[in-house]
Amino acid sequence: RSRDWSLTSLGSPSTWPETLRLQLNICFESAFPIAVWWGPELIQFYNDSYRPILGATKHPQAFGRPARETWPDIWPTIGAMVEQVVHQGVAVKGEDMPLVLERNGYPELCHFTFSYSPIRTISGQIDGMFTAAVETSERVKFERRQAFQLTLADKLRGLSATDDIIATVNELLCRYFQVARAYFAEVDDTQTVFHIPMQWSDSADLPRLPERGNIADFGPYLLATLAQDRPVVVEDMRSDPHFAGFAASYEALAIRSIVIVPLIRNGRLRGNLNLAHTSARKWSVEDLAVAADVAQRMWDALERARAEEALRTSNRLKDEFLAMLAHELRNPLAPIGAAASLLEIGKLDEARVRHTSQVIGRQVRHMTSLIDDLLDVSRVTRGLV
Repeated sequence: RSRDWSLTSLGSPSTWPETLRLQLNICFESAFPIAVWWGPELIQFYNDSYRPILGATKHPQAFGRPARETWPDIWPTIGAMVEQVVHQGVAVKGEDMPLVLERNGYPELCHFTFSYSPIRTISGQIDGMFTAAVETSERVKFERRQAFQLTLADKLRGLSATDDIIATVNELLCRYFQVARAYFAEVDDTQTVFHIPMQWSDSADLPRLPERGNIADFGPYLLATLAQDRPVVVEDMRSDPHFAGFAASYEALAIRSIVIVPLIRNGRLRGNLNLAHTSARKWSVEDLAVAADVAQRMWDALERARAEEALRTSNRLKDEFLAMLAHELRNPLAPIGAAASLLEIGKLDEARVRHTSQVIGRQVRHMTSLIDDLLDVSRVTRGLV
């Protein structure tokens, strides 16, 4: 009612055909998201339930405007389907169809179940298209998140080497979040130096991250936030006030947006998990929850792997010790046996008896020391044989 329709190709509403009026009655009175695209320009009408699909950047400008002007971001995908409906009269439908929309100021992966149907006049002429759609993004994200978590658990269960664990987590995160790179950084005891043991990216052209560096080089806000067990979330490094003066350090590494999840153990920052992208990006609450969950799973897997490696090392040291002990215990037996044989003769002077006794005493003390080492398990496990 507020629009001067006489200035559009449709003309005054009093001249609109009955077919359009009927379709608009259905559209506006429905509680289901519905849009009507009418005429050669596919002028858009839609109801209140359809508005969230358009988002803040497309509504209300889209109302009464050609559909192609509103949806340039997805027209390469939906254009062929629209042509099939309005020119061939064949209805099409899609289920959980992925579309990347620019509807809230940033690219957003969305999913829709929809149908496109031709609107015909009494004579059978196609004058427009009727669209019924429902956004299934949340359900698809939930199912995708569950599948990802199951895959991650299965992959981690079969890994025992720390490098394999980190590499697997990095790759799965990159593919799930569709980011340029993912990496894990360990922090030293001084909490000033980071070490990146493994990194994974979706492109060989990206600059390689330094394996070691100072946290201070990337801004005081970084360490202060992580030390408080809070994630660092940057949607656009160029405009984030917390990294003013440090954005160049990140962009030199082709990092425009990033999420950094801290790993705190016994009140100390031990490491962080990073998701970085080459362009500005919106990070959702769900993204942060998934990243935090993965960080904990990875850290638990790393601690398990390191404990198992320590156990294997301990067992190896014990095996080496026992092999050495068997050899060393055998060595004193020869002189002791020789001394015993001499004593059996019974016709030894006092000097020879004294010397023989000293040999036996010395070898017994040596054997006693070896047996004491055997009983000192902690010395064995520390490799101090």
